[in-house]
Amino acid sequence: MRWYEIVSTWFGLGKVSFMPGTIGSIGAYPLFYLSVMSSETPYEARITMLYLVVILCIVGFFAIRKYHKKHGVIDDQSIVVDEVIGQLITFVIGYEWIGAAVTKFSLIGEDTSNSMVITYIFACGFLTFRFFDITKPMYISLIDRYWKNAVGVILDDVIAGVYAAAVFYVLR
Repeated sequence: MRWYEIVSTWFGLGKVSFMPGTIGSIGAYPLFYLSVMSSETPYEARITMLYLVVILCIVGFFAIRKYHKKHGVIDDQSIVVDEVIGQLITFVIGYEWIGAAVTKFSLIGEDTSNSMVITYIFACGFLTFRFFDITKPMYISLIDRYWKNAVGVILDDVIAGVYAAAVFYVLR
C-alpha cells in the first residue's frame, strides 16, 4: 500500500467489505482514547484532538486527491479518513457535553472506571455521528451531492460531527 492508500483507507479499515464507514469511524477510537488518557483536563484533550483533526484534514485532503487519481472514484466507500475526522470533530466540540449527557441520563455508575467512562462517551458520540453521517440531513446531503472533490468528501463528515455535538449541547 502507498501512503495515500494507508491514510485514505485509515490503515486498511476502509477495505473491509461490511460497513466500511462504520468501521472507519471506530478507527477514531485509539486517537480519542489516547488524547483523553494523556491529557490532564478535558480542555487539553479537546485541543489535542483539534491538532489531530487539522493534521488529518491536511494529509487526508492530499491522500484523497491521490487516491482519486489512482482509482478514479472521488468518494469511494473505502475512503474512511473523512469518518475519522468527522468522528473526532464530534469530540473536539462536544466532549464535555457528551460526558454531561452520559452522567445526566445515568448511563454510568459512580464506581465505573475511567476507561469505561471514556468508552461510553465514545459510544454515544459514535452512534450520534453515524446517524448524521448515514442520513445526511440538510446541508450534509447538499455537500455530498454537489462537492465532488476531496474538500466535499471531508466537509460532509465535518458537518455531521458538528450536528452530532449539537445534539449533546441540547441534552446536557
